[in-house]
Amino acid sequence: MNFSEFDKFDFFRFSPKVQCMPLVHGDGIFSECAYEFLLNNKIDAIALPLPVSFKNSVFEGILYLPEITIAGYFEPGGKRFGYAAISPCNAVISAAKIGFQEKIPVYFIDFEVEYFSQINPSICFTRFNARIFLRCACTIFQQTGI
Repeated sequence: MNFSEFDKFDFFRFSPKVQCMPLVHGDGIFSECAYEFLLNNKIDAIALPLPVSFKNSVFEGILYLPEITIAGYFEPGGKRFGYAAISPCNAVISAAKIGFQEKIPVYFIDFEVEYFSQINPSICFTRFNARIFLRCACTIFQQTGI
């Protein structure tokens, strides 16, 4: 896979300044593609599909790469534990590393674990509407000037 041909897919471009990069977690090829794409394009910011509670441990784990570490936390009450592998084969971590090294702002935009524990899992797949999601995302991008 080569992301230099990525611009052919308008579906992944939400606006002239916002583009989504589909990645497979834990796949070294996607990790290399993330490096290639982020280093060969002008990037203003990187949004990661991880909750903000992971931020410090992710950036600390990046310092130990290529060793594999884990970023994790217990949710309030200690009933659940969330984690992410900090690995050179994780494309999301590769994107975070590029942001860290190149001083590109990195945003952790996913919900915390406790948010998902309140959602009926069947709703996630039966009621998801991609058009509504993209329309909402584009509205947010326009309002924030992204």
